[in-house]
Amino acid sequence: MTENLIPQLPPGQHRVRYHEELDELRSELLRLGAMVCETVARSTAVLLGGSLQDAHELIAEDAIINELSLNLEQRSYTIMVRQSPIAKELRNLIATQKLVGELERSADLMVNICKAGRRMYGAPFPPKIRDVITAMSREAARLLKLSLDAYASGDAALAEALGDIDDELDQLNRDMVEEIFAAHANDELDLGAAVQLALVARYYERIGDPRGKHR
Repeated sequence: MTENLIPQLPPGQHRVRYHEELDELRSELLRLGAMVCETVARSTAVLLGGSLQDAHELIAEDAIINELSLNLEQRSYTIMVRQSPIAKELRNLIATQKLVGELERSADLMVNICKAGRRMYGAPFPPKIRDVITAMSREAARLLKLSLDAYASGDAALAEALGDIDDELDQLNRDMVEEIFAAHANDELDLGAAVQLALVARYYERIGDPRGKHR
């Protein structure tokens, strides 16, 4: 008779390993979140005058974020299938999948900002526009950090409220549009740069919105 060569863990050890997998998943997601938060600051620096090499590196690094995101999603589904999690654990796994998707989307938006910066390379921005871009970047990063804090602490109320506390980003988006029109009217900004900056403002603003809001 052929022996089963797959090691079998005692029932108690199965549960221990299960919770270890949940902890590992949580740690990896927080690592992903830290990477995306860093990407927001780095992409903004590229937009405001960074080098083309910096832009190229950030765009290339998005593949790493995509791979990590896919790995986290697959691992969470595997845990669901193998372990039949109870209600609280199931909610945590669903929250993990949702946050992974939001983080990947935010990283993609930062790639778009890098590409816009590359298209506008060398174009001067009026000081007021630079100030609004900096404020949008900080607010976008703050909202991402709040999402990660809510996940790490298990604060379901904060997680639910995040979709409703993006008023500051919405206002900054409106401020940016006004500054773009004013700068273009005063010949401080050509039409191509004006269009790109309007898109950039939209990319920042979308970080504060839940995924389904734009569908």
